[in-house]
Amino acid sequence: RHAISYVVTLHSTCYGGPGDDLVTNNALETATAKPLILEDILWFGGQPQPKLSAGEYKWFQYRYKSFGPKILGMMKELYPEKVSPQDSTDCQYDDVKLWQFPSWYLTSKGLYLGSKSTMTNKKCDGASWSVIPFSKLKGYLTAKFQFLGSLK
Repeated sequence: RHAISYVVTLHSTCYGGPGDDLVTNNALETATAKPLILEDILWFGGQPQPKLSAGEYKWFQYRYKSFGPKILGMMKELYPEKVSPQDSTDCQYDDVKLWQFPSWYLTSKGLYLGSKSTMTNKKCDGASWSVIPFSKLKGYLTAKFQFLGSLK
């Protein structure tokens, strides 16, 4: 199976005032155009994978206990200078809470994950560096979507 991922950015302004950008990340299964959630592509929990839907209690528990810690561990390994208690931006990328419910999309290099910070620190959302290569995700990709061309 194949998936397509794309980003839509809308810019709005009111009577020439300061504008706002609304960015949405989307992923679809190409054969059916069915929207995908991250668990359709990637799974860190035990096997077999249960059916989880966004907003469900079990989904939240998975994101808190399995997904967030695993992503943080990968980010620390891939980007130690960015994901450290002393990072120069004061974004606290080493906080697991930032990685539990990220925005995401697929790139040619891997899986982009945009951290979600507290309301007071929005400048830290959407770090362009936070891509996990498909080769690092090998073994966690679901059977539905095998990104074989990118697992080198």
